[in-house]
Amino acid sequence: MSPREAAELDNALKKREWILDSTRTPRELLEFEAISRQQLGWTGADLVAKALTVRISEIADASSLRLERHTVKLVYLTYALAALTLALLVVEVAHYFCKP
Repeated sequence: MSPREAAELDNALKKREWILDSTRTPRELLEFEAISRQQLGWTGADLVAKALTVRISEIADASSLRLERHTVKLVYLTYALAALTLALLVVEVAHYFCKP
């Protein structure tokens, strides 16, 4: 169901269900809110605003978790690079002092 169709529903429970559906994108919620605000007498705009805030927070949370995983990988790779650098330094020092 499109945001326009949902906004034009007469059944308040169906509207509420549509708003609170976790598959709604922020764009759909904004479109629904804009259409609903044009209709006189509809007082559920606060619910739409709250649902929009929650949806944006969920998206931000998912992004932050992904960023955290990549950061952990980057830290491990940095440790591996430091260990490799140290190993190369040891080989070079050993090669320098063991020259015939």
